[in-house]
Amino acid sequence: MAIELTREQRAAADNRGGALLVSAAAGSGKTRVLVERLMGYVEQGESIDRFLVITFTNAAAAELRDRVAGAIHARLAQNPGNRHLRRCATLVYNAKICTIDAFCLDLLRQWGHLAQLDPDFRLCDEAEGDELRRRALEEVLEERYASIQNDAPFAALVDALAGERDDQTLEEAVLYVHKQVQAQAGPASSKSRESNPENFFSVSQIFFSCRRNTLLFLPLPYKKSVRSRVIIRENKGFSR
Repeated sequence: MAIELTREQRAAADNRGGALLVSAAAGSGKTRVLVERLMGYVEQGESIDRFLVITFTNAAAAELRDRVAGAIHARLAQNPGNRHLRRCATLVYNAKICTIDAFCLDLLRQWGHLAQLDPDFRLCDEAEGDELRRRALEEVLEERYASIQNDAPFAALVDALAGERDDQTLEEAVLYVHKQVQAQAGPASSKSRESNPENFFSVSQIFFSCRRNTLLFLPLPYKKSVRSRVIIRENKGFSR
């Protein structure tokens, strides 16, 4: 016997007013609400393969697909003559229920030729991506060191973070900032800088003041109204 949704869950599942954000604790029924929301559209005549459902992991995508398929089959058992449900019961296994990586990969496989993308491209794994970022950073740092005499912000950055033997602390800080920047919408665009100035970081515009294990991020030039950002250095990197 299916568990009935609570009033709040039903409101989220039935809402058709536009974009909807549901925030709830783990195990509170978010996936069940999402399945019921999808089924509401399906019962209104929409085809299940017209939806894009993004998850964080492949395991979560597989579980969600199974739940959606189960919900379709449960309704089909109650109404075996429904041709639309029978069609969706087949299409659900080809529906776009996947991770963002899988979706982007499929998109590029299909349309990459329009951007002259090499058809033999592949996704790098996390370890390979970290290595590529570090190589790129080393090249950038070498270029910046070559002109450090004419780059006061970078000189201040190096003075605050670079060690006597290597640039490990500096590299970790830059990579952390890069990760935060990439979380912004259109991080490299001027529009993004204008619309989200408090969230936009530029390594050449950041001054690091070290005090034990704490790094104080202050954008340059210094202003009294500037909001400081404190980053605590942990064993595995940096966290806000």
